[in-house]
Formats: sequence, C-alpha cells, structure tokens
Amino acid sequence: MSEVVVSSAEWAARITACWRTSVEAILEVGRLLAAAKKELPHGEFGKMIESELPFTDRTARMLMTIASDPRLTNRKHVSVLPPSWGTLYELTKLDDEQFEARLSDGTINPDMERRNIATAVKQSRRAEREQELAAKQTALPTRKYGAIVVDPEWRFEPRSRETGMDRAADNHYPTSAIEVIKSRDVPSIAAADCVLFLWATAPMLPQALSVMDAWGFEYRSNYVWLKDRIGTGYWNRNAHEHLLIGVRGNIPAPASGTQWDSVVEAPVGEHSAKPSIFLEMIEEYYPNLPKIELNCRGKGRPGWAVWGNEAEVEVAA
Repeated sequence: MSEVVVSSAEWAARITACWRTSVEAILEVGRLLAAAKKELPHGEFGKMIESELPFTDRTARMLMTIASDPRLTNRKHVSVLPPSWGTLYELTKLDDEQFEARLSDGTINPDMERRNIATAVKQSRRAEREQELAAKQTALPTRKYGAIVVDPEWRFEPRSRETGMDRAADNHYPTSAIEVIKSRDVPSIAAADCVLFLWATAPMLPQALSVMDAWGFEYRSNYVWLKDRIGTGYWNRNAHEHLLIGVRGNIPAPASGTQWDSVVEAPVGEHSAKPSIFLEMIEEYYPNLPKIELNCRGKGRPGWAVWGNEAEVEVAA
C-alpha cells in the first residue's frame, strides 16, 4: 500500500479549522504546525504559511512554542488557561517557579489578558533584581566634587496602575518617591562652587526643579537630548529628555565660543541609559574639576567617581 502524501493545502485546511477557537484548538494548531514542518519537503512549510494560512511565520513559531510547553499541555492546567494564543505565548516565558506562583495567586485565569502576564513577568524580574541591588547599596562618598551628574530613579505615576504599569520604570529598576530623592545628601558632596547636571523627563520637570532647589542649586539652563526613536506619552509621543543645569557658589559658565548647541542628537541605549556624549561635553567644559556620576549604570568613565545601585566600580578621580 502506497503512503498517503498530505499536501500543504490539506495541512492548511486542518490548521485553519482549528484557528482561534479554544485553548485546545490553539494547542492543536501548534502541534499540527510542528507535524507539518517535520513532514513537508524542505521549503514547503514556509510557502504554506505565506500563501495558505491566516497568520505569519512569527505567529506560527509562537504557536509551536505554546504546543511544546508541557505546562500548557498539562490537562490539569487547561481549564484555567486563557483562550488567546498571544497570552499563552507570554506564559511560556515564565520559569517553573513563576508559573506556579501565578497559578496560585490567580493571575493565570481564563479571563486574563496578555498585558497581565507581561506585567507580572516584569514585576517578578524587577523584584529579583531589586534584592540583588539591595546588597550593593552604598553610602554617598565623602569627597567634594565640582561637577555632579545625576540621573534620579524618578517614579512616574501612570494614569492607571492597571493598564500603565507594564511600561513603567518600576519594571526595569527600583524607583524612589520624590521626597526620598530630595532627602539624598547631595549637598554634602558638592564643593562650595559646583555645577549640577540633572536628568529629567518631560513630565517630571516640576519635580526635578524642586529636587534641584532642595539640594541647594539654582537653575540656569538645560540641554535637550533628541532621541533617534519615539517613545510614549500622554500629550505627545516623547522623543527627548532634559539635562537641567544648576549651580551653587561661583562656578564659571563655559567659555564664550565653546558652548555646545542646546539640542544634542544621540541614539537610545538600554532602558534609561544616557548617552556618554553628554559626559564628554562636561569633560570639555570642566577638564580639571573632580567629577562624579550618581545613579551611574555600569562602569564609570575614566576620571569620574561613580555611585549607585548599578555602578559596577568606582573609578579613581
């Protein structure tokens, strides 16, 4: 008896019949995709997805990932899983401990949405990271500095903690209330004549100015970092941040003719990381002053002292 050859059209018909119906159907779609990929001649699988199925290759790979996750195919769990392939795929990103915890606290339920688990994943990772960072907490140094750069861990409250927290800074690093930032003893490390460069996002400008005042600095001007991609926002799509300039004592402004333009274009790096070009600018303005970067992420620049949860080392100044 000759072997029955199943064509791509037949595979597509079977898969489409199961599409978007239930958790069991989603799992079956993933299993059928995996079987089709295994049995079809080389190249036919991709062609089938492109021309005969109602979703993309990326979606197909997600569905196969879902079907290969034993926690999602476990019959004990199927009844509490959401009938959404996008949400199910987010569940595959959880490790076993996180998965069980989300089952126990009811986060995983038939009515959950994709953003619920995405937020839970970020919050879980942040909690782990915060515990690690706690061990690195250090007191502010005792030396006096003539140039201080600060990128505070601003806590921006979204309109809704239910819908806005998946994009909040709290999911990426520990943040602090404005009063905590104000109480930080920055004045104790500032020289009598000192310049402060304070980073602030557009919605946090009033708070940043109040912090500057609390630390004993007078506002003078600001630079604008123009980013190479658009972010989020309520009144507009933010594509910039401010670097505020404050002074105390008799600190000289940059020499006439050496000032940089007030708008500096630079690419976006990791979440909240600031372009090093601004530190280069400060080095040009004040090559001899002792300098420190507070809330530094990673290694400091040569000649700079650094402080913060994510500062890897202190560079001798």
